[in-house]
Amino acid sequence: MVTLCRKCRAPMDLPDFKFCPACGAPASMAFAVNHRDAVDQFGHHETVLQNYRAMFLVSETFAVSLAATRLDNRGIVLLFATFGISLLILWIIITMLRARVVDFFEKHDEDGALMQYHNLVEGVPHRAGFWFFTVVLPAMFALFWTGLILLAYGVIG
Repeated sequence: MVTLCRKCRAPMDLPDFKFCPACGAPASMAFAVNHRDAVDQFGHHETVLQNYRAMFLVSETFAVSLAATRLDNRGIVLLFATFGISLLILWIIITMLRARVVDFFEKHDEDGALMQYHNLVEGVPHRAGFWFFTVVLPAMFALFWTGLILLAYGVIG
């Protein structure tokens, strides 16, 4: 089955093509975004995403360290744990939603340059970063909070 590129109208022999071999545009796209706008929005939202991750990381580290210094006071440890665990939930929700916005502009660039860059250069590191900041770090802090609560209540230690 031969399909035509939506941008340059070049024939594409296989429907499996992600990009047009002639112009590099994505083979199919429901919502095309002007390349300049896509690059601007991608850069803006990627910066905001990284700032959110840094903000949550600093907040969690600060809350865990304060709770760790007050292990003799169960109430304070529980207060900080409540704050920290609710912050973990927010961290996961907000960064996943923001990552979806970044992915939208990456996938809907009319020239396909952002997606080609992602596939050729950033593929594995991008996925590793997503898993590290969205799964590994929150899980690590959840373990910290569990350990601090168990230490404060004398279950371990």
